[in-house]
Amino acid sequence: MISKELLSEVLSEDVARVYEFTEEDVFVPKEHITAAIYNKQTDTTEYPIISIYELQYKCKQWAYKLEEYVIESGLANGDAFARVFDRLACTDSSPIFELTADTEVEAVIKACEWILINSYR
Repeated sequence: MISKELLSEVLSEDVARVYEFTEEDVFVPKEHITAAIYNKQTDTTEYPIISIYELQYKCKQWAYKLEEYVIESGLANGDAFARVFDRLACTDSSPIFELTADTEVEAVIKACEWILINSYR
């Protein structure tokens, strides 16, 4: 699951809490999450439903917009992976961080969490 801190950064919103749908939530496909997002202008809390695949794309965009990172992700030998590259070190093609996960979405989110914790300025 994505942290509220990373989701706040990726969506440029003040996220108070993240909710993950379960098998019992039959009204929404489990490939979605929702977040309690506080709107300062209207003094209300909204609960938009977010596709995890759209979120994966937005996470990659967020890392790229920092002007420092490129995230490569995919599947290899049955495992999902994500690799973080330093965008400014064009001559070095080695990732600065890499990991495997159960799904590609999870791998990308974990890579962005790493950026947020270890390298975000």
